[in-house]
Amino acid sequence: MSTVKIIKAIYSINTPMFLGTACIKEAELRPPSVIGILRFWFRALALGELGGDKRGVFEYESILFGTAGTGDESGGRKALYSLKIKKNNLCPKKELNFRNKHGLTYLAYGLNKYNKKEKIFFPTRNFLPQNNNIEIILIENRSIKANLDSEKVKKAHELLIKTLKLMGFIGGLGSRTRRGFGSLTLIKLEEDGKMITTSGVGKTALEYKKELKELLSKSLSFNKNYSEIEYTAISQNTKIHITNQKTDPLDVINEIGEEMIRYRSYGRNGKILNKEGSRKIFKDDHDLIYNFVKGTNINEHPRRVVFGLPHNYRLGGGQNININSKNRRASPLFIHIHKLKNSKYIGVLVLIPCKFLKNGDKITLRGRNRKGRSFSEKASYKIIEDFLNESYDNKI
Repeated sequence: MSTVKIIKAIYSINTPMFLGTACIKEAELRPPSVIGILRFWFRALALGELGGDKRGVFEYESILFGTAGTGDESGGRKALYSLKIKKNNLCPKKELNFRNKHGLTYLAYGLNKYNKKEKIFFPTRNFLPQNNNIEIILIENRSIKANLDSEKVKKAHELLIKTLKLMGFIGGLGSRTRRGFGSLTLIKLEEDGKMITTSGVGKTALEYKKELKELLSKSLSFNKNYSEIEYTAISQNTKIHITNQKTDPLDVINEIGEEMIRYRSYGRNGKILNKEGSRKIFKDDHDLIYNFVKGTNINEHPRRVVFGLPHNYRLGGGQNININSKNRRASPLFIHIHKLKNSKYIGVLVLIPCKFLKNGDKITLRGRNRKGRSFSEKASYKIIEDFLNESYDNKI
């Protein structure tokens, strides 16, 4: 009788992790959260690994993580692996210093609130602090395995190992993960007590780049136009850029946030950050919004929608403009903070282009006392590519 496979993956938490419970203000790490993000990175990786075979992606995902259903061919499969978590006595916190960290405040939008009396931003919910480890344990179900094709089990296992690595190379857990919060670094990966890899911590930036490139070699060569890729999946269109090293991971987030402000913001009276002059790269977006407020005819949506929807504007006089589509569109730009040798940290910015909106979905502008205007989507990923090329020379 074959032994039961047990896979253990240990990750370091590099930045505050905002994971919610039924009470949104609390913080707790639970198996469904981990399974959900593993599914996400599995899909992102597997499409290229399987040469664009969407049916294959669904089949292997259902083998590994299970599917809901009635037991017919459309679903109803139990997962090959059950998942447990060792939390190592993680204690939620609520104090986070945003003072003089404009970029950190910017990227934490939705997680913080301004205190007028103290003149400082503070978190609106608890988080799991950085400099802690979590251990994920995956236990193979022998009875499920017995009813599966052995070659498919072997391939599913291979994809799972790569997914566990990928989550610890460019992924994380919790809210605002795409903006650098809840970033994870894989410390150790073992199977049945035998080491598979010690990737991540203890590596230099050069070693990290080499390992990530090897891990993604097949996916990055997936030759498909992004407009034909229906969900977030790594392909030849994916761009990966790396920042300089710092000793404080929050300083890495802050620096990236400030660069994004410099690139994206028109500013107030032409000023940004500490009275720094705005580059006004998107002056046309600024003018378009004011024309919409004035009732002047406009014929397109702002260019910056490519950074994600909703895309909102807060103007003087309490006027708010909401820009959205039928379905929310999360940002295609992922910010990951990675821990290296000697407790240094780098920022890893990953642009994963795919079809921006579902077929036929339009982008709509709405404002108080203003008739909504809808436009066909014309998002250009070149806008984000230009930001990455201008800000970060180091790339894969």
